[in-house]
Amino acid sequence: MELVVPALDHQAAFTRFYDDFAQFDPENADYYWPGKDDFPTYVTRLTDESLGKNLRKGYVSTPV
Repeated sequence: MELVVPALDHQAAFTRFYDDFAQFDPENADYYWPGKDDFPTYVTRLTDESLGKNLRKGYVSTPV
C-alpha cells in the first residue's frame, strides 16, 4: 500500500475504494460519501484540512 496526497486524478481509484467499502462496511461508508458525491470538493476539503484552513466544527489544526 502506498499513501498519496489526494488529487483529482485519483477519482477513479477513490470510486472503486468507496464502492468496495460501501459493500463490505456499509455502517462506516457514510464517512467517505462526500468523496463519492462530489470528488473535487472533497479533495479541496482534505487539502484545506491538511493546511488547517476552513476546518469543520470540532476539527483543530495541528502544528507541522
